[in-house]
Order: sequence, then C-alpha cells, then structure tokens
Amino acid sequence: MRINIAFIFYALLTSILTLLVAPFVFIGCLVLLPSKRLRIKYCHAISKFWGSALMLFAIPKFHISGLENYDIKKTYIITPNHQSAFDIFLAFYLLKGDFAFISKDLFFKIPIVGFAMKRAGYISVKRGTTAAAKMINEAVERLQSGRSVVLYPEGKRSIDGNILFPKKGILRIAEKSPDVEILPIVISRAKNIMKAKTLKISLWSHRRDYANVFTGCAVLLDR
Repeated sequence: MRINIAFIFYALLTSILTLLVAPFVFIGCLVLLPSKRLRIKYCHAISKFWGSALMLFAIPKFHISGLENYDIKKTYIITPNHQSAFDIFLAFYLLKGDFAFISKDLFFKIPIVGFAMKRAGYISVKRGTTAAAKMINEAVERLQSGRSVVLYPEGKRSIDGNILFPKKGILRIAEKSPDVEILPIVISRAKNIMKAKTLKISLWSHRRDYANVFTGCAVLLDR
C-alpha cells in the first residue's frame, strides 16, 4: 500500500501529541482521581483535546451547519456517516456534550490510545454474534446512565463517499432505547483528506471549505 510524505509527517505528529498527553492520562487515572466517574470524565476530556487538536491541524477550514439541532444537555444515539479516518477527529471537535465512542477493538490495542479509550468508558466492538451483543448491551447501559453514544452505522469507511447501508447494530440499540433520540450527522468531502484503504493524506487544502458537516434533526425510532 502506497504512502506519502504527508502521512509520515502526520503519523509523527500524532505520535508526539500522544506521548505529550500520556503522562496526564496515566497520572490522572492511576494516581489522582479516586472515583471511576471522575476518571471517565477526565480521560474523555483529554481524548477530546487530543482529537480536536489533530483535527484542526489537518482540516483548518471546514463548514459546520445544523448545530442548533444538537442540545449538549440531552442524550442521543449519534450517527455520523464514515468517509475518512478524520471523521473521528471531527466528532471530537464538534460534539461538546458527554459521549462514548463505539469503536473497533483494534484501536483499544494501541498503546496509550487504547488505555485512554478504556478509561474514558468507550465501547469496543468486534465482529461476531457474542461480541456484538455485548457492545449493544454496553451502549444501552451508557444511554440509560445519561451518556450519548457515537457510532458509525455503516461499519466501515465509504470508498467513493456515498453513504452505505447501515449495519443492524444501530437498530438494535435504538430498539432497546426507545426514548433516546437518534441524531444524524452528515459529513461530506472529508474523504479527500484520506480515502479508505489508502495511506495517503492530503493536508492543508487550498479549498475554502475542505470538509462540510451537517447536523440533522433528532428523531425517535418509529416502532
């Protein structure tokens, strides 16, 4: 798989930023904070800072609309479409309320990053009936506690930018949480930064708005 200089540079930047925040994560979670609730809030705040910084460096210009549809005091099932690895950083920057990511188990195995994700109360998902059922139950538990969950219903990045048919997980979570609204988020043009199945990154585009993000109206599942 071909890579470019921008990918190597950004990977190095990500590693440096991760190492810089690592002492705060370890000290806060293992030494200073006595309660699990405080550790979750603290690690989530560190994760948001980390992701937002990486997003702003890669996408200095973008357009966001529909934020009036997002109430940070409410609990949602938040469902962005998935075009690029940078969609995750966009979510960290965009979503100001408390939330738990639902993410592939692969990311939980990354040193420092995986530690912070676990301590932030994020949810690991692995392909398979048993693992999927565990993920759904954990997501419902987070929602019942008043914490939003963020998942990418397509389950993978779209190669051409078109929205893919969603997996069944989102439906199962919504069925078990009938009083929680689904908040759709539409991301466009982010695929141009780093396309699926590539290790080539295009940074600092000259275009006025490199990525567009639209937050739709929250809806309840019609049963």
